[in-house]
Amino acid sequence: MTKAIVKQENSLAKLSDMREVAEVMEASGLFRASGWQTKEQIMTLMLLCQAENRDPISAMSRYDNIQGRVAKRSAAMLSDFLSAGGTVEWHTTTDKEAEATFTSPDGKNSIKMGYNIMQAKKARLVKPGSAWEKSCEDMLRWRCVSKALRLIFPQCTNLMQSAEEAKDEFYSELNRSKGDMFQEGDGQDLTEEKAQEVQGEIVEDIQPVENPVEKFLDLIKDKEAEAEVFLKQINYLKDDEYIADLLPEKMQTILAKPDGFMDKVKEIKIEKEEVKDGE
Repeated sequence: MTKAIVKQENSLAKLSDMREVAEVMEASGLFRASGWQTKEQIMTLMLLCQAENRDPISAMSRYDNIQGRVAKRSAAMLSDFLSAGGTVEWHTTTDKEAEATFTSPDGKNSIKMGYNIMQAKKARLVKPGSAWEKSCEDMLRWRCVSKALRLIFPQCTNLMQSAEEAKDEFYSELNRSKGDMFQEGDGQDLTEEKAQEVQGEIVEDIQPVENPVEKFLDLIKDKEAEAEVFLKQINYLKDDEYIADLLPEKMQTILAKPDGFMDKVKEIKIEKEEVKDGE
């Protein structure tokens, strides 16, 4: 009985320590680029790593939060696979194709997996300014890794999508029936003063909106392309980012004054290619 009580107290102490660390991480703002915005999100991720008998702090370098989806980075999957005794023999790794043979830790199973740029284009993953355009060799390699490990050693994937897959899938769902939405707008970047004028006075006591991602996507429905262009004009998105990269805190700001935001979005004009019959 005494040992059980001591063990429970130690667990609570660790939980208390982790909560304090999560608060520090949230305040630092260093992990927002990976999608971890709140201490509750960070705390949940740390508990996930603790369940895997890993240092909870290491969670931040292993997982991304892609608009509410926890995804494991392909590099972390590969690291776990190699640490377990698996092997990889790369045959090709260029900006056109990645191909390798993966052998399971017990040496009993092998699989030759490849992924090429034509497959990526067919899946509409290659967009102007995207990571697929800037670091195509890396993206092909990571897609090859995640596809192979999911088949030969799924334990190292935690039954999750890779961060790269989750991000691509999120944006594909957003654009499934929209055609090519990544064409450049002809508007000029707005000044910081103009951006603030559009959004109205940004105050610290904005009331949080529940489910900001869902409500923001509902707000820009049928205007996703125009919204993306405008978000880049007001510096809410970088030139190489997409709507999937928009931080929830930015969505909260927009949702505080949605009418003013949409009035400006509707002013954006994007020329879209006409689809001919038979194509």
